[in-house]
Amino acid sequence: MFTFYNMAIFLVNLLPIWPLDGGKLFFLLLSVFYPFQRAHALAIKGSLVFFGLLTGGLLLFAPLQFNGWVLLTFLAYSLVMEHRQRHYVRVRFLLERYYGKKEQKVEKLIPLRASAEEKVYEVMARFQRGCKHPIIIERDGVKMSQLDENELLHAYFSDRRITSSMEELLLPY
Repeated sequence: MFTFYNMAIFLVNLLPIWPLDGGKLFFLLLSVFYPFQRAHALAIKGSLVFFGLLTGGLLLFAPLQFNGWVLLTFLAYSLVMEHRQRHYVRVRFLLERYYGKKEQKVEKLIPLRASAEEKVYEVMARFQRGCKHPIIIERDGVKMSQLDENELLHAYFSDRRITSSMEELLLPY
């Protein structure tokens, strides 16, 4: 009986729904292929899909299972809260890049091409986890200049130039 309950807990925990470990693994997998902000949004949407499937399965196979409904209530609350806090998650990700996390490991260098008219927050929405991004600023396909991601983060957090265009950012540098 002990083994059965532990296996059940293990399998439920591996469901790809956000607050569970399976949801976090799903998010990590998505963040390999997508920028952080998009991967987070896709993880929440994917969690909602799996949450719907789990709810349908519970309604179909065990509608009177009280533990299942308690679990679904917790998962629904967690998903709603994660969706509400998505902007704070994004800012925390950017702050960790700005201040430099001690165990942060840069696996690859991926240049980001940005047009001169693009806003700072639009370019930062393309930052990926585990990558360092030199930002190449172009006008009509021709390279104007290049900025380091730290300069962009400094403009965002210290100078509060959130809606400045990339071209406006080049003026003080």
